Amino acid sequence: MKIRLAETQDIPALQELWKEFMDFHAAREPFLTRARDGHETWAGFVREHIDDDDRLAVVAEDAGQLVGYGLAALQEYPPVLVLSRYGMVRDVAVTAGHRRRGVGRALFAEMERWFLLRGVEHVELHVSVANEGARRFWRAMGFREYIEKLARDYGADRRDG
Repeated sequence: MKIRLAETQDIPALQELWKEFMDFHAAREPFLTRARDGHETWAGFVREHIDDDDRLAVVAEDAGQLVGYGLAALQEYPPVLVLSRYGMVRDVAVTAGHRRRGVGRALFAEMERWFLLRGVEHVELHVSVANEGARRFWRAMGFREYIEKLARDYGADRRDG
């Protein structure tokens, strides 16, 4: 397995990985149901991570096939905290057939290296409480809970999944 920077030509394969990633989450948390054309919008998001020096897109490749990806970014808090700049892990996704084989760890190791080279002292991410496997993974990577995000839904189902 090889971890490398994502390239524009990887985007179609990444879109398929993203669909699998989102469908996995939607099965656990219906709010995360993807729009039918969500992968098209998401492709632009990935392109920004490929082209912007303050963003990172890495892929895991096994025998010429993309089996995972990671997206990260440098972000800034409002100027009210001592720490102004931080790292954000946007996504780490591994295809079902390659999970629990070190792919996620390898992707995160590359992301962590990227953060440290940029002097980042604090890294955040969001993880679905319905995905206990991901919660265990991120704790094993050294992350801890520090803020709780709550949601309340109103009205009819507006998803167009």
